[in-house]
Amino acid sequence: MYNNHMTSQPAIIAHGGVGSPPEYRDGCVKAVERGMEILTQGGEALEAVVQAVAMLEEDGRFNAGRGSVLRLDGETIEMDASVMDAEGRIGAVAAIRGTPHPVLVARKLLETPHILLAGEGATRFAGQHGLSGTVQPSQEARRRFQEWQRRRGQPTSTVGAVARDRQGRFAVASSTGGSNVMLLGRVGDTPLVGCGFYAGAAGAVAVTGIGEAIIKRMVAKAVYDGLAAGRGVQAAAQGVMKQFPQEIPLGIIALDVTHGTVVANRPMAAFLKFGEGSG
Repeated sequence: MYNNHMTSQPAIIAHGGVGSPPEYRDGCVKAVERGMEILTQGGEALEAVVQAVAMLEEDGRFNAGRGSVLRLDGETIEMDASVMDAEGRIGAVAAIRGTPHPVLVARKLLETPHILLAGEGATRFAGQHGLSGTVQPSQEARRRFQEWQRRRGQPTSTVGAVARDRQGRFAVASSTGGSNVMLLGRVGDTPLVGCGFYAGAAGAVAVTGIGEAIIKRMVAKAVYDGLAAGRGVQAAAQGVMKQFPQEIPLGIIALDVTHGTVVANRPMAAFLKFGEGSG
């Protein structure tokens, strides 16, 4: 199912959302370093991306976890998150409240028969597994909401990570607070398989941007299909990017068996690292 090398060079990419200032790259570097530590010690790609995204959720500058934006009412925080690996294990939560780490809740869901929990059910599940916690809007989240009120601008979106471990296994994880312009209960692309995320034997893909546009084109699966057809990460990502009007923000990170890429039509904080290894 995986590549034929006995060992593979570990690799990981993390992004802070399309539109995130490039100077926030240091947050992505820290996330990647945490994930790479797991990979170089022989850990699974799944655990590497989960821990990388959890670090981004802790960084209040990004629109995920503790930095999640406020919904349209200016008070409520609802978050989405997802994880997937090349074995087809999928866990996702949508419109979850009261947890600083929705990605850890999505990871915990892999231990159940379910794939996606939403709303109150997802929030209760987090509490049952010790993953609840107060989420107060960060200073950056409040600034984004105030900016939106003044100018109706789009905030930064989903954070995410993709990784390949020494066994050639791929995984992806994503997390988001959504958008300031969301009605309560709105769900974007982040927890929808094939839209905001996808992983398989050919690679892993994470997407960031306007959720409704991403869902309509099932962007992650479209990029993955390019990888599976042997097009390579750069060509596959750029090919899908060209299908989007320039006015729609879109960012893509992807890994295949040998390469990785970051493609975005807006500035985007991101970092890619290849570790030591043969193959």
